[in-house]
Amino acid sequence: MPMNLQNVSKNIFIFVSVEWQCQIYARIINSSKFHNLSIKVITLRSGLDTNEAWSSIERHDISFFDLSHNYKLSKLGLIDSVFSSKKIRYCLLKILPKNSLNDCILITDNLFRVHEMSFLSITSTISRIIVLPHGLTKKIGLSKAKSFFTSKLRLLILFYIPRLIYKLRFFSISSKIKNITFEKDFKNNNSFFSGNLQVKNSIDRLLEIKKDYKETENILFMSSGSFRYPNDVYNNQPTLSAIKFVNKYCKKNNKNLFLKFKQDEGLEYVKNFQDNPKITILDETKNYIELINDIQPAYIFCSHLSTIASELLLSGYQVVIYNSGVFSDIAKSYAEIYRDLNLSLQDLNSNDLCVVSLKNKDKKNKLEKMIGCSKVNFNLIDECI
Repeated sequence: MPMNLQNVSKNIFIFVSVEWQCQIYARIINSSKFHNLSIKVITLRSGLDTNEAWSSIERHDISFFDLSHNYKLSKLGLIDSVFSSKKIRYCLLKILPKNSLNDCILITDNLFRVHEMSFLSITSTISRIIVLPHGLTKKIGLSKAKSFFTSKLRLLILFYIPRLIYKLRFFSISSKIKNITFEKDFKNNNSFFSGNLQVKNSIDRLLEIKKDYKETENILFMSSGSFRYPNDVYNNQPTLSAIKFVNKYCKKNNKNLFLKFKQDEGLEYVKNFQDNPKITILDETKNYIELINDIQPAYIFCSHLSTIASELLLSGYQVVIYNSGVFSDIAKSYAEIYRDLNLSLQDLNSNDLCVVSLKNKDKKNKLEKMIGCSKVNFNLIDECI
């Protein structure tokens, strides 16, 4: 049950690490009826504090704190986290009002990241930790065991030891957690069913763009993200093969090719494709929905592991799904969903595009249900605290 208004903690801290989260957190803030809350947004990438999504917030007392210049986001491993945690704690203590660290509420999608752990290590008390999911993928096998062990180690080094140094009372983090889930049948008192907020938010924005969509000769290729990882974790060869295919197709059919890579992907792999003057590499920091609005592509290539394919299909776009290979130790949630719906993958040996569009109403309803966006609730603050 939600708390009474007069008992609600006044200090809510939201940690934001990627651009698409800005839209979701803005909707979460607007959904709350508790207008006496003091909300502080801590951004972990440059430019997120000025993202246009925040302009949609109906209240004007939101504070923003940019932490992006105090560490390298690409270095979040345990050893790097240990070395950077002291600096992050110092920065948080310096920029945050001292009276805001009492009886806090934390909202994040990555509880054991060094920034959130550092924040929890300096708070006097915390009443609730709301943890949002990050996609449908789940770790399996050795990766799951490693993640469990690493999280316990992070708790010890980044939370308990600093609190001992600062002479702050210990508290149980697990008792404060409220996990946000897509799984409606998930039986756990520490969980709250919200539906798939990320997908729902994207669909709403994509449908708006569709209202005034123009026919173009443009094709958009969305990278799988494999160029951020070593090949033994996520082999980039299948994605490279898909880029070669779409490049060849565009040259043959006189199409304009736009390549969209994820942040922190190395682009040295695509230099070989610069022989095509109609290739444009897009700003990797810009949200893909904004890019679609700008270039209005006829077809959009997406990885078979990607949530973006489902967002586009449910919004009525023409999608080409390519096999981007295996992401080591990660459950193939979306790949399995597309397979169960009998959605075809692009044959890279073919000369023709295998375009997928979701015109079948039963398939559309099934996809909505499978990814948890048939019913959503953005009012997490009121429901969970």
